[in-house]
Amino acid sequence: MRRQKRSTQSYQRRGPQREPYDFIVIVCEGKKSETFYFEAIKTKYRLSNANIRVTSAPGTDPMSIVKYAEKLVEENAYDRAYCVFDRDSHSTYDQAIARINASPGGVLRAITSWPCFELWLLLHFKYTTQPFNPVGRKSSGARLLAELQKYYPTYVKGSTTAFSDTSAKLNEAMKNATRLTEHNRRCNSTNPSTLVHVLVDYLTKIKNL
Repeated sequence: MRRQKRSTQSYQRRGPQREPYDFIVIVCEGKKSETFYFEAIKTKYRLSNANIRVTSAPGTDPMSIVKYAEKLVEENAYDRAYCVFDRDSHSTYDQAIARINASPGGVLRAITSWPCFELWLLLHFKYTTQPFNPVGRKSSGARLLAELQKYYPTYVKGSTTAFSDTSAKLNEAMKNATRLTEHNRRCNSTNPSTLVHVLVDYLTKIKNL
């Protein structure tokens, strides 16, 4: 008996098929620039939706992000879960880092920025070790944003175009972020700092790992 040909709807129900590279989730703080940034990287490097999921946690504090990542790993058995969050003034930052460090198998990974994600964008335009601290009513994040807008005046929080606007300078940002990480290691410093380059490097090479 001839096998009946599957309908188009049957194939659609199956959804995207997993590719032969890591199965990961990236958990960000709400619908912020980070979410759009990593989605844009997925598009640029043609990464499968079946392998790479970018999502936002129900809460915006670091512990909410870590707990949501743990839940997703338990439900989906991801190879890695990247928790993307800022230092800012979050009271649960240290607790979240400790929980990630204590997680079994190294599945959870922290991608932190001090004071916030916009430092990664600033490093596309300049290298800096300048600390960002609150001054008066101006938060550390607001001070960093003002510095970034000197070089990237159209940027606003929640930007959907941050990757496309800065991607031509990605190699420079990678060099500057690596240099800053090495500086911080030598000086035992964390302000400013970012690990976004670690995740970006991983995503751009994931098909060949």
